Amino acid sequence: MTPSPIGHNRILIVDNPAIVDSLQAATLAEENMPVEQAESGDEALSRLEEGFELLIVPDNVDGMPVADYLPRVHRRFPKTGVIVVTTPANVDLGAAALEAGATDYLVAPTTPAATMAAVRRALRLRQMKNELVVLRQTVSMANGFDNLVGLSESMIKLKETARKLAPTDISVLICGSSGSGKELLARVMHHHSRRRTGAFVAVDFSAIPEESVARVLFGHDEERSTGAGSTESLLEKADGGTLFLDNVDRAPISIQKKLAQFLRDPTIITGVTQVKRKIEMRVMAATSQDLTPLLADGRCDPELYRLVSEMKLHLPTLSERPEDIELLIDYFLRRWQQETGRDPVTIGPDAIEKLLAYRWPGNVRELENCLRRAAALCRGNMLQPEDISFFGVAADRSSEREHRILRTRRPSGRLDDNQRSIIARALEDNDWNFTQTAQELGIGRTTLWRKVKKYRLTKEPSEIDA
Repeated sequence: MTPSPIGHNRILIVDNPAIVDSLQAATLAEENMPVEQAESGDEALSRLEEGFELLIVPDNVDGMPVADYLPRVHRRFPKTGVIVVTTPANVDLGAAALEAGATDYLVAPTTPAATMAAVRRALRLRQMKNELVVLRQTVSMANGFDNLVGLSESMIKLKETARKLAPTDISVLICGSSGSGKELLARVMHHHSRRRTGAFVAVDFSAIPEESVARVLFGHDEERSTGAGSTESLLEKADGGTLFLDNVDRAPISIQKKLAQFLRDPTIITGVTQVKRKIEMRVMAATSQDLTPLLADGRCDPELYRLVSEMKLHLPTLSERPEDIELLIDYFLRRWQQETGRDPVTIGPDAIEKLLAYRWPGNVRELENCLRRAAALCRGNMLQPEDISFFGVAADRSSEREHRILRTRRPSGRLDDNQRSIIARALEDNDWNFTQTAQELGIGRTTLWRKVKKYRLTKEPSEIDA
């Protein structure tokens, strides 16, 4: 027989003479689903440690209703699916089992076809739940505050403020040079807000042709009035979520005024009947310019500026936080390895020095692109200086001069002292557990070890140790 597409799933049946025959165990075995039996519910709990995907139990286990037994299973094995087999006289016990978390129930006597259908449903549901858990973990990892990598004083203050603002609906204007991570910061704050289940809709005014901005943002008046077309405007898509206005200073002044009017009265006209629809959203905006001169000469609408900047956050350039470069190197190389599935790539000290010598006009985005390129093309598993190449701006004498200045500051300067104290305090708080400390700081264990060695940190003996 052709193996089941779900094949190699191990199934454990709690042995009960009244139901073993009806479960058609032999059929399950033929379907490439190994079946094993336990004599009791207690034995099943012990056997589940061996790694079974599905447990099949009677409606009464070790003298107790199965609904009372199931919590014991779920506490220890939350990923294991459970099918309950009951009798026509005890159908209510099957329904109660579903309430207690069972995946499905069968009424005996059953047929091989019914048994296989229930087993397949249970295994597919288990697979879907596991995939959902992985997806949620992936989304959470991509949007966690630890993705705002940095232990510099400016980044610590920024993350503290962002954590406090995230749960609110206060509008935030994020200022920072191109490539500094403004959209990432906005996405992280959205993910930690009460609107996280809504959409994060990013509008980049530098990427939309001026003649299309109004239609993309607000929809087309003629289409709304006639019902032609079904494409939602970006404002409609952001309903219940967050609207992120990137490069807001690049929006035409007419659009800025229209946006300000919308934010004062967040309603749009929808459908042939011209019904007013209220839009509820949070607004965040970003700019890489100082908006003061634009306000003065009429290129920035003062009302829109007021509405999107209840709070301002400043993202420092990479040159303003050189002590974070090594942390970012480790972070980007780990992420590259996770995305590609290739062997881990480390970096040699001379290559680190070359990266520290560069001015990084493209900020964090340029550093990430540089490392991805180097990791993809390097011949071994450790990046060397020759693997590092810069596109656009050469590492010229001015960058070498900056590097000399940086080197004179780093060994004993304020920047290193600040980072040393942060790492030392985190290690103490986590009782020198390197895994927990690295996770809390948002860096890799290798980077943490390197920092501990560099700063000559040692664990002070406690009274108990003494």
